[in-house]
Amino acid sequence: MGPGAGPQDSGTLYGALLQFPGLTVVIPTSPAEAAALLRYAVHDPNPVLFLEPRELYGITGEIADLSPLPLTSARVLRGGADLTCVAAGGMVCKALAAAERLETEGIAVEVMDLRCVMPLDQTTILASVARTGRILALDEGPRGGGVAAEVLALVAESDAVREPGAMRRLTAVPAPIAYAPHLAAAAVPDASAVERAMRAMVRGKGLSGAS
Repeated sequence: MGPGAGPQDSGTLYGALLQFPGLTVVIPTSPAEAAALLRYAVHDPNPVLFLEPRELYGITGEIADLSPLPLTSARVLRGGADLTCVAAGGMVCKALAAAERLETEGIAVEVMDLRCVMPLDQTTILASVARTGRILALDEGPRGGGVAAEVLALVAESDAVREPGAMRRLTAVPAPIAYAPHLAAAAVPDASAVERAMRAMVRGKGLSGAS
């Protein structure tokens, strides 16, 4: 999503790409992660699609060597025992910002960067949910048929979560991204919306305002 870019230049392609078996689809969230994932993608013998969030174009940082991690592995960026928050691309930074603010309230959120949305790192996702007992899946794309839906389906099928209200998703609205910056920003959850969703889940309240 890019404010002022309009619907033809704003969108998340990975929801549609999930329908093509055999593809590997990766999304970096930092300069260092972009360098590492691109390097791994070039050397992978299989077809890899490398998607670039617009937010990365305005970020600078050191390109340090990351700890060895397979191309399709998720990365836990922040540990926590109260809630698992799974995100990709532009939603990762929002999840980290929200989790940091909630720490002052005694709420510990585990934030996971999927890195690769196809195939999903099922082992890391399910292990985290087994520890926390709750999961919030974030998606910069629309609600239907997206990564958030796939993550929650994985968790539901595993029977790892049985408590009512322990699985939620927060996504973009099901509409094209508008040209107007304020309308474009309203279409995708910001860090404050993510924070409210996290707090509501941990405190057992309804998830008002979620898409």
